[in-house]
Amino acid sequence: MIRRNDLFSTWGLRLALLIVLVFAGAVCPVLADDPIPTPETLIEGLSSDDPAIRAAAIAGLAAFGDPTAASALLDLLADPDPRLGLYAAQAIGALASPENLPILREGLTHPNSDVRWRTALILGEMGDPRAVPALARALSDPEVLVHRTAAQSLVKIGGPAATGALVRALGSDKPSVVYAAKNGLVKMGPPAVTPLAIGLSVGNAQRRANSATLLGYIGDARALPALRTAAEIDENETVRTEARWAMDQITGKTSP
Repeated sequence: MIRRNDLFSTWGLRLALLIVLVFAGAVCPVLADDPIPTPETLIEGLSSDDPAIRAAAIAGLAAFGDPTAASALLDLLADPDPRLGLYAAQAIGALASPENLPILREGLTHPNSDVRWRTALILGEMGDPRAVPALARALSDPEVLVHRTAAQSLVKIGGPAATGALVRALGSDKPSVVYAAKNGLVKMGPPAVTPLAIGLSVGNAQRRANSATLLGYIGDARALPALRTAAEIDENETVRTEARWAMDQITGKTSP
């Protein structure tokens, strides 16, 4: 979860704005012309070569609380100073609203992977189901941190669409994607049973085998009919073996 530290607490926001006001007049030529900085002048400060000025501008935009500033902050997620990337993520999280959801979805396709994974993190914290399709596409991102964060965010959002996306990822040819999907589905637990049971009969053999394995780990008896069918008729030996193993796990947990 994105933690809004003291910089972004209620009193912290006021303090940050006060710092920006003083800082602007003292050292920031972009902001010095305005006795009271506006969102527009603060946005100009985001492009300063001085990281201290960029930090002040980020804090100021968060303090103003204007959700439209999220688009200006997006590129700062990849700031050369990693601390500023984190501050920008916290600021965007504080400004998160349905109206900037399209901007954040675009962030998942940004050329810089730091922007992509931090955007995925923010979308998970927002918890808006409308972000699921974009996060599902991010599961195929070439960067491990991006698709791992996308999987974690899908777990946080939950629901059939998010679960289905993770089940489909079980058939990926990238081991790190499969690993992220497995972890996410195990965390989901019982809500993942029905999508995984469906996964036993569709997709490639890897997806079917992984679906069986995860059903065994979750241990929900509702999966037994689908597992029994897979154990009897699936054309792939590995799938049949995993289905039988899962059945043993489940019956062992449910038997007296």
